[in-house]
Amino acid sequence: MALEGPTVALLAIELLALFAAVVALGEVVRSISSRVAPILRTLGAIERVVLDLYLGGALLYALAALPFGLFSPLAVAALLALGVLALGVGLARRSHRLPRGPRPLVAHLRRRGPELVALGSALVLFLVEMAAVVGVGSGNTFDSSVLATYTGLLGLHHSLPLTFAPVATGWIAYPQGTTVWLGTVDAILATPPVATALLVTPLFLAAFPLAAYAFGLRLTGSRVSAAVLALFTALAAPWTREMAFGSNDFALAAPLVLILASWCPAWGGERGPALGDALAFGALAGYAAALNPVGPEWLFVVAAAFLALGVSSKRSMASRLRAYGTALAAALPWVTPSLYALAQEHTAAPAALASGGIGPNDLVGLVDPFLYGPGHPLLSPFPVLQVELSALLVVGAFLLLHPEVRARVGDGLARLLLVGGLALAALLALGLLARGGVPGFPTLESLTSPGEESLLLFELYAILAATPLLWLAALSRGGAATAPTVGGAAPARHTSLPRRSAVVAGVVAALLLLPGAAVTGALLPGQLHASYVSFGNVTSSDEALLAWCADHLPSGAAVLVAPGSAAEFLPGYAPTLRVLEPMNGAAGPATATDYQLVVDQLIQGALNATGLKALHALGAEYVAVTQANSVLFEPFLAPPLERAGWPVLFAEGDAWLFAVPP
Repeated sequence: MALEGPTVALLAIELLALFAAVVALGEVVRSISSRVAPILRTLGAIERVVLDLYLGGALLYALAALPFGLFSPLAVAALLALGVLALGVGLARRSHRLPRGPRPLVAHLRRRGPELVALGSALVLFLVEMAAVVGVGSGNTFDSSVLATYTGLLGLHHSLPLTFAPVATGWIAYPQGTTVWLGTVDAILATPPVATALLVTPLFLAAFPLAAYAFGLRLTGSRVSAAVLALFTALAAPWTREMAFGSNDFALAAPLVLILASWCPAWGGERGPALGDALAFGALAGYAAALNPVGPEWLFVVAAAFLALGVSSKRSMASRLRAYGTALAAALPWVTPSLYALAQEHTAAPAALASGGIGPNDLVGLVDPFLYGPGHPLLSPFPVLQVELSALLVVGAFLLLHPEVRARVGDGLARLLLVGGLALAALLALGLLARGGVPGFPTLESLTSPGEESLLLFELYAILAATPLLWLAALSRGGAATAPTVGGAAPARHTSLPRRSAVVAGVVAALLLLPGAAVTGALLPGQLHASYVSFGNVTSSDEALLAWCADHLPSGAAVLVAPGSAAEFLPGYAPTLRVLEPMNGAAGPATATDYQLVVDQLIQGALNATGLKALHALGAEYVAVTQANSVLFEPFLAPPLERAGWPVLFAEGDAWLFAVPP
């Protein structure tokens, strides 16, 4: 599928080049770290590339997390250049091992067929995702604008911002690994702040099939099965390929979480993980938590469950506990900035916890995979895939009850689905108890997100739905897995099927993938595009308003913006302005009341003397007005303000900036 428009096509190439440089930097980190962690020396080619991407990102995050103002375009470019140079030198030294001539090259590529299938799946998904953003003005104006604020403050301070100052008051406790990725792209490619999150996320969505390949290879031991899983996640599985509303950080973390999930069964092995491997697991899980905390919380619960299941003696327990403690200790430094900000936030003003959580009615749609309601498209927004995935889920569950099927597909995969599903059920139960007001549980529930846990659950559903295809792939292969599974145990051998039966199994597996292929090629780009536009309908006039404010408003000026307005991206353009809107900083009850009063009246076009008084109490000097940029919120109305004689400082199309009268 060709990308529409030279600008997006060029940007796609630039993004791929930038991420390749990050992979090169990560390879340097991996080669050094592998001296301590044996597991980093045994990675398959695909798994190595994906982990290198995150290891390079982790180094850039560490640079930004240091409170010395080291994160700058020059420093980022220098690090990336160093990584590319080091990798180039290493490849030059090993150039004699590369196939020379067309015949050896073709033979080498044929042997790498499953890996090429995985790479092709990722490339197709990347092209689909990039094609979907053509003509979309911004990411989700409500969520992506917060990321733009963080990124603008990172560029201002050259280190991770711990507070919203000078944009607003309050501490930033949410992990900011995604901020560094966006800041890196901003520093090197200078993408528009309104669009950076929208343009960066597709590359991580496209990395998910690669992570699925690594996941499948580690747990099934078969390169063919791994390729089938990569194809299935690219063509038919729901999340993360259909991420369209916020949750950018979830999408960025998802490939790393999936790979680390495939490491978890090793905690239940005969000896448990080596300390070096536990250190690597913890450090990578900690960095994943810096991107999005929900997945790593689940990983540590799953690892603990496997650890408990594998205990055979007191000595074994002590060894496993040391490994687990090592992993936790390695994870903590990555979330230290968030923990520090959280501690300061509660010290300054202890917050009353809302009940939050998840109610019994929420289980339908967030947990139930068989609901086809339009408001719950987690399984798939496409009816044909909803039906197919539901059927495959049921068939997969029954297949895994049979020992012979588990042996062919991979017992490690079956155990992870069971243990991982139970762990997610336990975490979701915390939300039920929190909604019920059980003492202590609202505190625990405030540290996680039932909505994002449901996304993880649906990823497990997708893998379970792929089980029939994995079984058919194993039958068509007619033998054992081609690599040892996690824990070092060689896979069992199986009697080969007659050639005709093997061919039939392969054909059936291919036919099951056809609906996903048809939907992905014909329907997914349009569905994604419509979703993106509905949450980020930003025009050139809106962008002109943002640029004008950045160039003309004085430092420290206070601008009131509507929820969901494109003007929420203003801190990404001018982080020295104070933006009055609900997603930035902490507001007391009085401020929140004044803000809501003013917003309601400006939306209705009926600002009265009480509203003007509240506007002055907020300290607003300017009011930005844009069109309805998101289906979630209504915009302010400009004509009533113009008729009331408010000074107009900027007016273009549907974008306005008014000065607040005395």
